[in-house]
Amino acid sequence: MLAPGSKPLREPGATFAPDQIGWFDWETKSEVDISDGTFRYMESASPLILAIAIGDGPAFALPWPLTWRSLPPEIRAFHKRVQAGEAVWAAWNAIFDREVWNQLTDFPELDPENVIDVMAQAVAAGLPGQLDGAGMYSGAGRKTADSKKLITLFCTGTKATKREPAVPPANPQDHPVEWARFLEYAANDVEVMRDVFNLTMQLPIEDWEEYWVSERINLRGIRFDRGLATKAAAMAVVDKDIAAEEIAGLTDGEINRVTEVQRMAKWVHRVVANPKAREIIEKRGEETDTDENGEIIVTKAAKFSLTRRRISLLIALLDTMRTETPDKFTEMDAKALRLLTIRQYGGSTTPYKFTRMLETCYGDELLGMFVFNGAPQTGRFSSRIVQLHNLMRDALPYEMDAIDALLDDCDAVTFAEVGDDTPISRKLSMLIRPTLVPEDGNAFVWGDFEQIEARVLPWLADSPGGEKRLDIFREVDADPSLPDLYTRSAADISGLPIEEVTKPIRQRGKVTELACGFGGGVNALQNMAANYGMRLEDSLAKLSVDNWRAANPWAYDFWQG
Repeated sequence: MLAPGSKPLREPGATFAPDQIGWFDWETKSEVDISDGTFRYMESASPLILAIAIGDGPAFALPWPLTWRSLPPEIRAFHKRVQAGEAVWAAWNAIFDREVWNQLTDFPELDPENVIDVMAQAVAAGLPGQLDGAGMYSGAGRKTADSKKLITLFCTGTKATKREPAVPPANPQDHPVEWARFLEYAANDVEVMRDVFNLTMQLPIEDWEEYWVSERINLRGIRFDRGLATKAAAMAVVDKDIAAEEIAGLTDGEINRVTEVQRMAKWVHRVVANPKAREIIEKRGEETDTDENGEIIVTKAAKFSLTRRRISLLIALLDTMRTETPDKFTEMDAKALRLLTIRQYGGSTTPYKFTRMLETCYGDELLGMFVFNGAPQTGRFSSRIVQLHNLMRDALPYEMDAIDALLDDCDAVTFAEVGDDTPISRKLSMLIRPTLVPEDGNAFVWGDFEQIEARVLPWLADSPGGEKRLDIFREVDADPSLPDLYTRSAADISGLPIEEVTKPIRQRGKVTELACGFGGGVNALQNMAANYGMRLEDSLAKLSVDNWRAANPWAYDFWQG
């Protein structure tokens, strides 16, 4: 659906004609694992093969060593077209192949604006982000059958084990048969990549322009405080032992490590008094029967689960009990709440981000962290390596005190006492954001689509009821002093006048909008509420869902359609 008078993002047809695309793919080896990121990998990398094709021409593999002058004339001629803005190069996960070209060869500089990423187009079409999977599901074909063995032989070698020493990558001259097979594999990869591109809808030039900007951001990188990251990473290691000791004390030695999740689930189920809390933990209830004497026997034991979602629900429930019904909140409930809090943050890999920063940085910069079209089909960016798109939102109210304590080499006991009794792992998680720092004289700038989910839904519905919802956004955008949608939704589902909607009640309106807008019911609402630290009883959650749907029949009609 287009707004009146607007133009489509693209005209029908291909963004790039076949003769405007050159395809290339490097095979390399390095002493650094690729999981540490493209830029760290390049520090000790060596090229092995350049596989390449121009337009619809045949793909062929060129073994290293290569110089620009030694390349076939058609490749150099095509690159002149690229430099003139008449053509582009294409690769899979192009940041890697572009940096091999730029850092490890004498080839002319290849600007980000001269390369497109076939992976970005494939993922936008709903295909996997790996070439092998994308080729299989698109019908383009698959990698060579023994490709993994060949990559291990020539590119990675094998790591040491308890029984076997490490084996470095092989010399091609020592394995001529396998090397010839590897050259075929490299050329085949280019053909599969080209076929995947041709079998998916080309992205419009506007998308590629956004991709090129994102690659400039990846090259510029994000500066981080190496000193703070070093201290925080060391504290995270110490915290594992501290968390284990506290867990053992809480459970009288029944549980000794933060990773013993099943034991935790059974222990919490046994000690909490609230039936709803036990129900949250139960993945499958206990099944019983009676024997010939009428005695009840257990035929199938209960099965428990403590996923992150269940932990959030339990913490919200127990925290609500502590504040609203303290007379029913027992000592064992308090121990269970503390145990669950330690598990929620101590079991998280978030503090490990400090270590990943140090393992994968390039100087004081984190390079290549963002993936264009990384989220399948939606077009959203994703993040790799340090996962900068998945950082703790909350900030410590005593943030600078915690940072100063770390930088002053405080011990874990002192750090645990800074501010309040928040677990060390959670404190560290909330210090990841301030570890990312702009260069002197610069500032980080961020933006967010305000209430985007609630705006998109009525636009998609394209109905009179949806249009009235859009009118609310237009009014509030024009005059921010007016009650926003979440406030109005809270009034609808609570039966209150708008002026009586408090901030906590507005939060309930926000959660209900987010959970119910696209068809979510009671479970979706309760899970969403737990993510925001809220606890909604079944009856209140059902009432909220029913009231929201009654106030928004246009949305229900849209779902059914």
